[in-house]
Amino acid sequence: MKFSFHKNELFKLFLISIATYLIFFGKFLLPNYLFWGSDAQIKNVPSRYYFYERIYKDFSFPFWTEKQYLGFPIYADAENGYLNPINILSILIFGPELSYKVLHLLFYLLGSVSLYYYLKRKEIGLLGFSVANVIFFFSTYLINHQIHFNIILTCYLFPVGILFIDKYIEKVKVIYLLILSAILSFSILFGTFQYTFIFALGFLIYYLVFNFKKFISFQTLFLGVSLLFLILIQTLPQIIPSYEMYQKSSREDSINMYKGSLLPAVTSFVFLPYAFGDFENYIGNKIKIDYSYTEMYIYAGISVFLIYIFSLLFTKPSKLTLFSYIALWVFLILATLKYNFFFSTETPIISLFRYWIRIFILFLFGMAVVVAKFVENPNILDFQNLKKRIWFLITPILYLFVIQIFLKNDFEASNNVLMQLIPNNLLELVYFKVFLLVLVLTLIVLGLIFFNIKLNYKKVNLLPYILGLLILSDLFYFSTDVIKFRLQDISNYKIAEIKLENPNSRSTYNGYGLLGQEYLRLNSWSIFGYSQFLEEDYEEFITGRGFFDHRGSKSTTSNEKVLKELGVTKAMKKNEDGAETQDDIKYSGSDLIKNNIQHEYINRKSGHIVFKYSSSEELDIKTRIKYSSNWEIKINNKAVDYRKDNIFLKFKAPAGENVVEIKYIPKPFYLGLQISGLLLMLYIVILVLLRKYKYFK
Repeated sequence: MKFSFHKNELFKLFLISIATYLIFFGKFLLPNYLFWGSDAQIKNVPSRYYFYERIYKDFSFPFWTEKQYLGFPIYADAENGYLNPINILSILIFGPELSYKVLHLLFYLLGSVSLYYYLKRKEIGLLGFSVANVIFFFSTYLINHQIHFNIILTCYLFPVGILFIDKYIEKVKVIYLLILSAILSFSILFGTFQYTFIFALGFLIYYLVFNFKKFISFQTLFLGVSLLFLILIQTLPQIIPSYEMYQKSSREDSINMYKGSLLPAVTSFVFLPYAFGDFENYIGNKIKIDYSYTEMYIYAGISVFLIYIFSLLFTKPSKLTLFSYIALWVFLILATLKYNFFFSTETPIISLFRYWIRIFILFLFGMAVVVAKFVENPNILDFQNLKKRIWFLITPILYLFVIQIFLKNDFEASNNVLMQLIPNNLLELVYFKVFLLVLVLTLIVLGLIFFNIKLNYKKVNLLPYILGLLILSDLFYFSTDVIKFRLQDISNYKIAEIKLENPNSRSTYNGYGLLGQEYLRLNSWSIFGYSQFLEEDYEEFITGRGFFDHRGSKSTTSNEKVLKELGVTKAMKKNEDGAETQDDIKYSGSDLIKNNIQHEYINRKSGHIVFKYSSSEELDIKTRIKYSSNWEIKINNKAVDYRKDNIFLKFKAPAGENVVEIKYIPKPFYLGLQISGLLLMLYIVILVLLRKYKYFK
């Protein structure tokens, strides 16, 4: 059978998908380029390097590290992805940086291909797919988030979930449930708990819209119970230790669900690019007024927005339209959380997270598929019941108008926003001229469609292709600054230019600009670091002793008494002229053992300390090892109890010459494994019984 490339649909699909990827992210595939800044620099890359080095150099799994916070259960911070099997395998096979490039491309292709097959089920072809693919994967929302490695990989899986929830509605199959649970589990195992909820909500809305008549049924019950079982089976080894750390962290009491809420006027950023000037005003810094936003750059294209509104008004309503419209309302309500007062600060789940603007991902997908359907066949217009459909447009505007008028907070800031949506030098901005051009061209094409005028070439209507080209040009042009800022050449990047390293001893570094988990790249142990699950008692302890913050990113104490208390043996800093100097802090005794006793280390690694000591009497051994309930202490191979000494560890030890072994045991992880195993066996029994009684084949 002769194969024809130009006629093969799968070949065309991959060609379109990969070509679009290269247009936006071609540089990313080059060796020296990486999405950089913020989380990528201070968290994602260092944690990937540390995992790789612990496995291949120390031949141990990084459950516990001494390279941050005087010791920390690093695996419990799910954002590192240390218990995510796909992440683990990719790092081990391809290394820290290349592994993410491989995952980024593969996950994009997985999401892109899934989007195609989903749209095909809705009778939308390659042209519609091309449009939806650009809108969903390459809007500035996801481009701006590229520094969040875990968020991006998670979001790329959303179309996969929609495809298989759609398949499940058509026919109950366990394989569909396994895939859906794997997507949500992947999100949890990468620490994107908020997106797990957002995805689950999106799947629920989709299921309700497309399966409303059969919502109360065995199919729905089986879906809910199966997903619960399968997700717990896959994620309990991560959930239990993460929850344990969350309870001890300051994060539990510091989350403000209203943080990042958009003023009503700022929701216009969906279709207004650079309303407050250059890109630097959209990366979480303050915009021109004294009002701070984070993650607010959600531009999806003026062309996309106009086509979406046109489709709402002039095409026959469908379930796809309804899904997208519900997603729009979910976005408007949660993104303006602070100003509509629909939810109290005690609302379950909602109150656990901030930046609810992230719910935009649902509306973005909804817009993408509706616009794709319209572009695929733009000339089928339906003018019936237009008076009813106009409310699709009016009600969101009324909602925003009402909360704008009745603002109880930030009224002055809101007025300032409205005043500055149109900068004084707007007409001089190149951005604005291009924006006007795209706006006018889109309106012209939509006008031609409205009056049923076609631009035919060899019996092919060119209008759908013109719309597709406008969307691509729109999103590409207004994302160039974002891509340039996020995608950088890091060939000259160095974690820290530290001349002296002190392996397996605690050191402090002042003046090197370390902001987060870069400490994981040093040989020295550290008292600083970065994690959302930083223990509250540790933070109070270290800031109460003269340190600026728990990151050590700014001025730190040089008090020798304090450094000795923390077990620091080396302190490095810079002179006023910028030259590097080294301060050796010397004192009797060990940097880990406070007692003045004779001792000798047999093993001294992260999470595993073995030493011999000699004492003429029984004593309390006080250490500078940070306390955790997951330590196991043995003296002469016999387990002993231990207690908490401020934030440190202490225990009773007998007289004479003895060997002490202090080892970190990830008990919550093993507990999660055991419960997961039991749930797996229970779920298999349920499946066997259901099949026996012929509930499904």
